[in-house]
Amino acid sequence: MSELCPEPVPLGKACLIPPEDLKFDLENPRLSLQYEVSPGASEKDFILALKRAADPAELLLSIANNGYLDIEPMVIMGDERPYRVLEGNRRLAAIRLLKNPHLALECRISLPLIPPDTDLHLDRILVMRVEHEDQARAFIGFKHINGPHKWDSLAKAKYAADWFDQGGITVEEISHRIGDSFDTVRKLLYGWKVLKQARNKGLFSMEDRYPTRKFHFSHLYVALTRSQVREYLGLNPSFSSSEIVDNPIPDEKGAQLGKFCTWLYGNKTENSKPVVASQNPDVKNLAEVLANEKSLALLEMHNDLYRAHAALTPDDVLFQDALYKAEDSAKKALSNVHSYSGTETLYKTALTVRDVAAQLCLNMKMRREGGIQED
Repeated sequence: MSELCPEPVPLGKACLIPPEDLKFDLENPRLSLQYEVSPGASEKDFILALKRAADPAELLLSIANNGYLDIEPMVIMGDERPYRVLEGNRRLAAIRLLKNPHLALECRISLPLIPPDTDLHLDRILVMRVEHEDQARAFIGFKHINGPHKWDSLAKAKYAADWFDQGGITVEEISHRIGDSFDTVRKLLYGWKVLKQARNKGLFSMEDRYPTRKFHFSHLYVALTRSQVREYLGLNPSFSSSEIVDNPIPDEKGAQLGKFCTWLYGNKTENSKPVVASQNPDVKNLAEVLANEKSLALLEMHNDLYRAHAALTPDDVLFQDALYKAEDSAKKALSNVHSYSGTETLYKTALTVRDVAAQLCLNMKMRREGGIQED
């Protein structure tokens, strides 16, 4: 059975500590980035951020039914109480809520019914103190990047970048320690460096984006692997041969970086919506547009990716595709004509289709015979 921790809590040894001697980790990458939790946030603000990140209802119910189970120690850091919880913030939040129903009410979190005099074992919590975050990185990284409590890609990128920037470790080593592929970690790091450069240069920040529920970081790091995007931003066309460095975009390409981020994420100040609605096929289509002078000009003028990308397709191909689609749609309408209820609007639409088809056939006939039908 674990013993009560002395003061200070010994390094590397699991022991028990009152939860009041613990504090939340306001540097948690998932919360500080994705949910914009500031360093001076209150416990209430932090719990609300955790609520947005992962509903605590299931954990609260589990503790209410079984008591708090010290299966895995919280990982803590610091030289004195209160110690910062590196791993276990969600469990600490559940403990705070169960011990303080008023706080739960303020956070609008429903607590499960707990019979009177029930001991939930919340007075002493198993912890293990580490001297440096590096000692906990591999465990935390695996758990949140490939384990049961996954972070989103932006939080993963910041976590990996903080580790990489400390030096003395390679991308390969980070990949092995957190249990993810070298290629994935490299993309995350590269995307983070570009996003950080855009923010530091005043070209774009997450707060600038057009209002949306989620910041799709994957749009950026996937796009940065495409040769057309890389050439547009003044990068080595080959992603695989590029190094992970600070400020990878050349200074003279700052304007392009700002435009590119706006096309990906929009701009709320300019009321400009992003042209990328989904990673597939929009990121690919945007890359192709950036490599064509005419299409790029149309994108800059109209902020319409569909229109800009359509300019890449030759007119004869557009004509052929449209005609085949029209034939297919007309056949589908004919096969379902039995469902027509006699409305005037649909009948007029059919007449319009007939007139358009007649004009189309006339024009095509004239061209087949060597003439040109004029309006």
